[in-house]
Amino acid sequence: AAERAPYYRELYRGIDLERAPLRDLPPVDKAQLMDRFDEAVTDPALRLADLEAFLRTASADATFRGRFRVLLTSGSTGRRGVIVYGHEEWIATLAASLRGNQILMGDRPFQSLATLTSTHPSYISGRLLRATDLGFPRRLTVDPEEPLEDVLPRLERFRPQVLFGYPSVIAPIAQAQTDGRVRLRPGRVIGAGEAVTPAFREAVRAAWACEVLDLYATTETGALAVESPGGRGRYLLEDTTLVEVVDAQGRPVP
Repeated sequence: AAERAPYYRELYRGIDLERAPLRDLPPVDKAQLMDRFDEAVTDPALRLADLEAFLRTASADATFRGRFRVLLTSGSTGRRGVIVYGHEEWIATLAASLRGNQILMGDRPFQSLATLTSTHPSYISGRLLRATDLGFPRRLTVDPEEPLEDVLPRLERFRPQVLFGYPSVIAPIAQAQTDGRVRLRPGRVIGAGEAVTPAFREAVRAAWACEVLDLYATTETGALAVESPGGRGRYLLEDTTLVEVVDAQGRPVP
C-alpha cells in the first residue's frame, strides 16, 4: 500500500514498515478512505467517480472493467463506503464465508434454508448469497422489504429448517409465530447484518425454542466472527482479517 498508494505513502512516512508493530500504524476510518479514495487505492484503474457511476446501473453479476467486484456498505454509520474486491480477494472472501456457514451449521446438516437479507446486487449479503448457492441446502430467498403478510405463507409452504437474516426482519416472524399467525419449526436461527441482542434471542426462543447464532460480517471483510453452536463462543477468522482492538481515540487496548 505504501509503495503504490499516495495516501498510505503519506500516512506511513517515517515508519519502518518492515519492523513496526501493528500499533504503530495510524488507523484509518471510512470517512478518511472515502475522502481520499483515489489516492488510497493501489490500482490506478479505480476512481471513485467511475465506480459510483458503475454502481448506478450494475447488474447482479457485473464486474467493473471485468476485474473488480464493487460493493456498497449499508450506510448505517451515516455514510456509505465503496469497497472493491479483486479476483483473488473475492475468492478468499467466498472461502471464509463457506467456512463460516460450516461453523454455523455445526455437525447437523440442514435440508432447507430461508434467507432474509438484502438481495441488492451492490450489497455483500446479496453477492455472497448468489455466489454460495450451490444447490444444497434448498434455499428460499426473501427480500426484507416484502410485506409480512406475503412472506408468512411462503415460509409455511417452504418449511425452512434454518432462518438466516436481519434480526429486524426475523423478529416480526417470531412474533407472528407466538401470536399463532404462522406455523414454522426452524431448528436454528442465524442473525446477520445487525446486532443480535438479548431481546432478539429471547423472542426467538419464545417462538421456536431453538438456538440463535450470530454471524458478524462487514462489507470490508466478509465473515469476521462466527458464533459456534452449543454456546462455545465466537470464532474469529483471524487468518483472513488482522484484528486490532482500539478505543474511541484509536489507541490499542486489551
